[in-house]
Amino acid sequence: MDFLSILSDLLDALNFQSDGSNRKRVFTPGFVTLCAFVAIVELVVLNGVYAQP
Repeated sequence: MDFLSILSDLLDALNFQSDGSNRKRVFTPGFVTLCAFVAIVELVVLNGVYAQP
């Protein structure tokens, strides 16, 4: 399995259903995936820049 499918499965598992109210979702799964991807890329880049030889 690749990272995106694992992350998608995790988001599906954490999807808490509300009690039937029709509220608009603030953080969509696509937005959360994008944020996680950007955070991982930032960590890799910063590790490459600041890692000691």
